[in-house]
Amino acid sequence: MAPTIEASWTAPASSNGDLPSGYRLYIDNSLGGEFNLVFDGSFDQPATFSFVIEKDIVCGSIYYLEVTAINVAGESDATRGEIWVGEPPSPPLRPRMTSILPLD
Repeated sequence: MAPTIEASWTAPASSNGDLPSGYRLYIDNSLGGEFNLVFDGSFDQPATFSFVIEKDIVCGSIYYLEVTAINVAGESDATRGEIWVGEPPSPPLRPRMTSILPLD
């Protein structure tokens, strides 16, 4: 099973009475490159929202995420977070042989 990341956020307070109409979520590929848009929810969203990222997530990497709010005036400054995606599980230890007997 491939690793996934879940990002959650809540709606900001209104700005001059205009609430966000949607959100955008960006992710950095952990190599220090540019942020890539992974979710463009430029439509009505609930006050608390979660989004699961499943594509191209690699164990043993740090990912940086940014979320912005959108309304008729444009896009907000980003809120940033980071997550370390741990190492994948190891295979089981080898079994221990307890006996070998000849068959008649």
